[in-house]
Amino acid sequence: MIIAKKYYTSSIAVLLLSLFYFFVSSNYALAGSMYFSPSSISRAAGQTFSVSVRVNTDGQAINAAQGSIVFDPQKAEVASISKSGSIFNLWTQEPKFSNTEGTVEFEGGLPNPGYSGAAGQLITISFRPKTATTINGSSDISLVSGAILANDGQGTNILTNLGKLSLTVTPTNNSPISTSKPEVSTSTDSSTPAIKSSTHPDSTKWYANKNPSFDWDLPKSVTAVSYLVTDKPESNPGPNSDGLIAKASTIDIADGIHYLHVKFKEDGIWGPIAHFQFNVDTTAPHAFEVNVADVAPTVLKRDLTFSTIDDASGIDRYEIKVGGGEPKVVSADQQSQSVTLTSGTNTVQVKAIDRAGNSVTASKDIEVTAPPTVSLGIAKWFSKPFDLLSNFLTKYGLWLLAAAGLIGLMLHLMKLFSTAYHSIIRHLKKERALKADMHQPDPVLHKIMKDMQEEIKFLNTVAKRRRLGPEEKYLKSKIEEYLKVIKNFQK
Repeated sequence: MIIAKKYYTSSIAVLLLSLFYFFVSSNYALAGSMYFSPSSISRAAGQTFSVSVRVNTDGQAINAAQGSIVFDPQKAEVASISKSGSIFNLWTQEPKFSNTEGTVEFEGGLPNPGYSGAAGQLITISFRPKTATTINGSSDISLVSGAILANDGQGTNILTNLGKLSLTVTPTNNSPISTSKPEVSTSTDSSTPAIKSSTHPDSTKWYANKNPSFDWDLPKSVTAVSYLVTDKPESNPGPNSDGLIAKASTIDIADGIHYLHVKFKEDGIWGPIAHFQFNVDTTAPHAFEVNVADVAPTVLKRDLTFSTIDDASGIDRYEIKVGGGEPKVVSADQQSQSVTLTSGTNTVQVKAIDRAGNSVTASKDIEVTAPPTVSLGIAKWFSKPFDLLSNFLTKYGLWLLAAAGLIGLMLHLMKLFSTAYHSIIRHLKKERALKADMHQPDPVLHKIMKDMQEEIKFLNTVAKRRRLGPEEKYLKSKIEEYLKVIKNFQK
């Protein structure tokens, strides 16, 4: 019993450890997330804003993802969807949206070795909030379904978390909204700070400057200023004063999307908070390689493929340069191009440039072999006879042409004479044959003549014995007459 109990206890322990290892391993492997950046935002009705859909792979390489987004079409609408700067360059389903149903869908991927990182940009969506009521309206834009497929040969779905975007729509007070202004304000009060930046003036653009500076106009009634820099669209700088200041700056701030929050104190009361977005990207895109399609070494036109990603602002464009030629600029989604080379070694450079102007260059030396040609000595040997012939024809060509014409005429006349001669000979032969046929005695006629001669001979014998009668004389004269006619005909 003791042995059985120990064995049972050991088995339970092994089973529990196995289950623990299984669940820990599974939870560790399935740790990918898909989220919005930023995750919350405030805009006045009609004021367009952009938000990125990103993935965090938790250190695992992925090669595909898909997602479905829903939003309240009464509160917001999609203005556009951009693939620029995406980590994906293959799309099994192009990003699409419906403002009637309030949906956005996408499905894409990239080749081996895939992508691994915490902020891989998939798509960028531009939303336009609709008219709000007299109080602030808020709405969630949510990722409701999706998949992140690991680059493990099995397409394991590692997605464990889907994010959402909290959108606050502020009233417009019937005043027009200018979308060209970079500053974002949560109030239209006259004491709201109007934030400006000489280093990062446009909130929709990215800048390769990690030392931003800001300033604002300071009304005479203001007695204190409080400000704060965070990565959230809305934050409160707090009740502590930073002094009566009209400018602020920060040094060596990290890459990403940041917000400056400023408020004024007037008559002992803190006023509304102004929020200003600024985007920093000082890091170049990831290093990459240029791939060349396999063709014969003598082919001048080559197909190139290339792809890279940028963790912060995303890829803006590529520049392709062959040797010392002018660079060709293509958009971020044109990751395959054809170039025309020359014989010898050609250095092809592809520069990837992100939205902040940071760049990384990949180079590839491509060797083009010249096609085989005939050697100069052989070419000269073959060309000499043709040169002599050309000179001879140039000098005597007309004479040769006239002689050829004369010879041709003579040959034609000789042919005519020969034809006429043979025709005459054939005619003469036919006449001779016809005459020969006419002089050849006819056997029947010959027998008749012989019989007639015998008859005349018989009558002459009778006449020696007696006198011939009238009938006999008449018959003899007619036979002699007919015999004479036949003899004349034969002549």
